[in-house]
Amino acid sequence: MRKIAYLFIVLAVGVLAMACQEEVDSTLVGKWKVVDYSDDVKRDAAGEQQFLKEIEIVKTMTLELNADGTYSRRRGLEAETGEWKLSKSGNTLITKPFDSGEQRLTIESSDGNKLVLIIFAEGVTTKITFQKL
Repeated sequence: MRKIAYLFIVLAVGVLAMACQEEVDSTLVGKWKVVDYSDDVKRDAAGEQQFLKEIEIVKTMTLELNADGTYSRRRGLEAETGEWKLSKSGNTLITKPFDSGEQRLTIESSDGNKLVLIIFAEGVTTKITFQKL
């Protein structure tokens, strides 16, 4: 009898954990467009002008997170596809392109319509803000 009770508790906890994870996932599922981009790189005047031009190109990027755990990222003619998931804590978006290694993106905030991701790479902190389409 104790084994049955124990199995029931384990099953109930598992179902609850999955339900909570699906709820978090559902707020991220959909198509997103970049609306803001910044980083902490120090630039001279010429570098800043080039950066502003590059931001306009970055703002053409879309990210589509699908309910089946796949994603696509598009910017102009560039495209990337792969798989995505959330960390167990729910504060990190983990992407795994089909042709390269895993990338971990910190979720600064997400309200279902706006998603702010922070990327730490090669000593640079980048903040990308997405709006749901």
